[in-house]
Amino acid sequence: MAKGKTAQVRREAACQKLITRARAIIQANGTGESALDPIRKLLVTLADRGEALFPKADFPMPGAQARNHVLALEDGDGIGLYLTISLPGKEAAPHDHGIWCVNAALSGREAHRFYRRTDDRSRDGYATVEQIGEVVVAPGHGMMMTDHAIHATEVLGEEPAFGLALYGYALTRFPAVTWFHPEFNSVRVGASRRMAPFSVTIGNTGQTIRCAGDKPILVAAIEAGIDYPYTCATGNCASCISELRTGEVTLLPYGDAALTAAQREEGKILACRAKPSSDVEVVWLGRGRR
Repeated sequence: MAKGKTAQVRREAACQKLITRARAIIQANGTGESALDPIRKLLVTLADRGEALFPKADFPMPGAQARNHVLALEDGDGIGLYLTISLPGKEAAPHDHGIWCVNAALSGREAHRFYRRTDDRSRDGYATVEQIGEVVVAPGHGMMMTDHAIHATEVLGEEPAFGLALYGYALTRFPAVTWFHPEFNSVRVGASRRMAPFSVTIGNTGQTIRCAGDKPILVAAIEAGIDYPYTCATGNCASCISELRTGEVTLLPYGDAALTAAQREEGKILACRAKPSSDVEVVWLGRGRR
């Protein structure tokens, strides 16, 4: 096996192992500081393997400012691990990205300045913040932030900052990021990626539609003109019972008689109760009428 391929295989295995261990810690202890600190130590240990796992030749430089390279993504709507590259002088204003994160440095230095909001949030577009701390992430060091912490970043020195970043969600599924501008006492909220539409393939018809993550598959199918079977649309009649062939969904509350635990184990869902959390393929099993 070629040397580069060997490094890639080792890297993939090591990154997946870190995500597995991080998930176990979170399931046992939540996402407070006491849980994130051991995850930070794991990420620093991984970063300390340096060029052996993360040779810079494997990761193209950004054309401007910064670039993120995917290292590993947890199945479903889970954790994302990235190799980040930020060029000298790159800055980010204070922001809250709505989800926890942990960082560790491979090379270079990046300052993380932490803030707290001090206004009463009664005025739209207005906010005041004050700095409450600072950490410089350099090789051998890392930092952690809990949900809704506020930080700003700045790459220090003349070298790019290479690092590892672990987030509670993949970047493509981030909540709305809130940006603060202390010099103007202003605040703005970006668009959430949590409800980005997924592809839903209806195996019975061969059609593929788009369905937002906050919308039941049945509703999206009807809106797309598909004659999907249903009767009550409230999770109590089983007319829309379907087989989930690929992907992940979350289920709204439903009646136990409409979908049993054994059926769930077999991969059955109720289309009126199922919201996609990834691209999915479903096949309806009934032909009940409304």
